[in-house]
Amino acid sequence: MIWVIFSILVLLVLLLALFLIFKMRKKHKPNYYGLFIIGIVWFVLGILINNSILSILGIAFMFISLLHKKEWKNYKKAKWSDLSRSERKLYKWVRIILLVLIVMGIAGLILA
Repeated sequence: MIWVIFSILVLLVLLLALFLIFKMRKKHKPNYYGLFIIGIVWFVLGILINNSILSILGIAFMFISLLHKKEWKNYKKAKWSDLSRSERKLYKWVRIILLVLIVMGIAGLILA
């Protein structure tokens, strides 16, 4: 049980660090389409693992993004070639860290 709490704390710290890094770089409008996708994923995960808080947050994200649905057409998906070298490096590290966390979670489920 402790590994679950530790994994969640590590994930929260990483998300906070990413938020602060991107917040300091440049000002931009929120991506409401991405928020909608996150809301769907969190809602489904909350149902699957019987976590009502996660489901409620998913519904809140979906609701907020649906309020701003007219701004979805302003969403432009960034291509890998459009990213700067430092952004590519950051995204690679984020993927590696998420992969490690997923492997840790699966290993915890198998060993538990």
